This record gives sequence, C-alpha cells and structure tokens, in this order.
Amino acid sequence: MLTVGSLTKAVWGGLRIGWIRGPREAVEPLARLKALEDLGSPLLDQALAARLLPGLATLAPDRERLRRERLATMTRLLDEHLPDWRWQPPQGGSALWIPLPPGTGAHGYAQLALRHGAEVIPGNTMDTTGAHDDFLRLPFSFAPDTARELVTRLTAAWTALSRDASLAPPIEIR
Repeated sequence: MLTVGSLTKAVWGGLRIGWIRGPREAVEPLARLKALEDLGSPLLDQALAARLLPGLATLAPDRERLRRERLATMTRLLDEHLPDWRWQPPQGGSALWIPLPPGTGAHGYAQLALRHGAEVIPGNTMDTTGAHDDFLRLPFSFAPDTARELVTRLTAAWTALSRDASLAPPIEIR
C-alpha cells in the first residue's frame, strides 16, 4: 500500500514538498523516475520542510482557522454579489467547485473572466472524466482584499456574459 502527503495545504501553497510512503520495492523506482524527471526538489524548499515538519501539529490548527475564515469571506462575497451561483461546502482543500448553469460553458466563462482580470480554472482542466465540465474551480485562500477584488472582477465578467457583451466595466465591491 502506498500513501502520499504534502505540505502544500498544511503550510502554504507555494511549498511544493510531498512524499510517498510505502514498501521500499515500490517507492525506490518512483524516486528514480522523479529524479530523472525534475532532478529533485529545490534545496531551499527541502530545508524549509525539514524545519517545519516537527512543528506541523502546532501549525495545523492555525492553518485550519485561517482556511475557515477565508472560506467564510469568499462565500459571503459570492452570496452578496453572485447570488445565482451555488456550491457545496468543501470537505477539504482550498477551492470551491462552482457549477455554472447548463449551457454556460465553464471554459468560455473562464476566458471572459480572464479578460476582466480574474484567472479561474474551468473544471475540465482538473478532471479528465468530464464530470466537471460545467464547473469552475475557485480558490478561496486569498486575503480578504484580494478575494474582494477577485469577486469584483468575476461579477463584471458574469454581468458581461449575462448581457452577451464581450467586456463590461468593472464593478467595485465595498
């Protein structure tokens, strides 16, 4: 049996350090393949991970509190400014999966949002099964001011889509 883990969500998204645990005969070939593919993880990241791992148990509650606060901020902003959008509260992770109305096209909306200065990921780029083709993957880990600006731009793009226009003036959210 193999298990995987990472520090990405437990510490911060930019720390791309992960691991695989399992029997030596299964893990060693994977380690060789990784070394051939990327020549190893950056040394600074490895050093940070080595220093952070012993204190991970004390970091986790603060990270979870911050995750809950930022989720609450994002969902409040979405409720206020994009009330037609619906989503399920995430079981974990740092993104909402938002289904768009049938026929909207998540890929097209993501392109329109990008023209409004908001980068969101259509679900089909994260799911090859086709089950999330009409979904947006919206991170909620941003600081409140950044989340507010993101929702401002998403609202402008949604308004433009609703009006079938190519661009709409940005709306400021207070």
